Parts: sequence; structure tokens; C-alpha cells
Amino acid sequence: MLENGWLAIGMPIDNDGKVVFQLFSMSVDESIEFIESEWDKLSGSPMLGDICWFRATPKGKQLAVELGLLD
Repeated sequence: MLENGWLAIGMPIDNDGKVVFQLFSMSVDESIEFIESEWDKLSGSPMLGDICWFRATPKGKQLAVELGLLD
């Protein structure tokens, strides 16, 4: 999904009281390595927001619409 440009990886951050999604500036391979490395540091399964968040890109949202997953 990352390789096809359907998802973006990042984290929500506080920007002067407004939550914004900050993209990670990594390649797909670097993103996967980052996730694996951070996961290995955890004592169990990750909880929501422990490592990263994924967000659908416009291309990913369009695919979801085409597949009937979104209106």
C-alpha cells in the first residue's frame, strides 16, 4: 500500500493547539525498517500510536471509492 502510494506514514502532532498529520520523510524501505526497529523495542504488541500512523492518500481514497469501500 505504501509502495503504490495508497497510504502515507507519519504521526499526528500538535501544531499550536491544532492536530496535524506530519508525514515521515522516509522511503518505503526506510519506513518498513523504522517500523520493525521500533516494534522490536516494545515489550509487547504495539498500541495505537506507539510507532506511527497510516493515512490514506488521495490516490488511496479514490481506490477505496472505486472498490465501494467509501462513498
